Amino acid sequence: LAPGNGHYLNANQRFAVDFVINEEVSPGKWKSHRNSGRQNTDYFAYGLDVLAPADGVVVQVVDGVPDNPPGQTDVYFRLGNSVVLSFENGEYAYLSHLMMGSMRVRAGDRVQRGQALAKCGNSGNSTGPHLHFQLTDGPHISHAGSLPAYFRNVRKNGTTQLEVLPQSGDRLENPPNS
Repeated sequence: LAPGNGHYLNANQRFAVDFVINEEVSPGKWKSHRNSGRQNTDYFAYGLDVLAPADGVVVQVVDGVPDNPPGQTDVYFRLGNSVVLSFENGEYAYLSHLMMGSMRVRAGDRVQRGQALAKCGNSGNSTGPHLHFQLTDGPHISHAGSLPAYFRNVRKNGTTQLEVLPQSGDRLENPPNS
């Protein structure tokens, strides 16, 4: 929640979280990919299921935006392939940069927490496979305000916490048996 966060200066993305999967290769040194990282399939996150964060209704699905080669971005389709969920309480979740052709839901579908929606990709304004997640107060991101997203019962930087608002650089994990 500071200017070091690439989303901070954009009011409709201020609280967005980019989830990247990293592996520790030596103490304190992390990598997000195997091999050279020149192909999307080198990245640990690429192709993994993206799950619904809560029960809701799918209000929008964008598909057909090609995945970028790592290091390149598509500035015309900033969010790339996306699923937008309504929690039917005035809050909406955007799950973006998804893999082209991997959508498992359509607009109007009811989903349950933990249900697979699509696969993680590298579409839109993304230089490497990751999940862009954010909550908004409206279904159209260009006219919505960003809302803080609190995560419950997660391990943050090695310590299990009941509620976490992620900050840049935090390492989040599901605790064992969650």
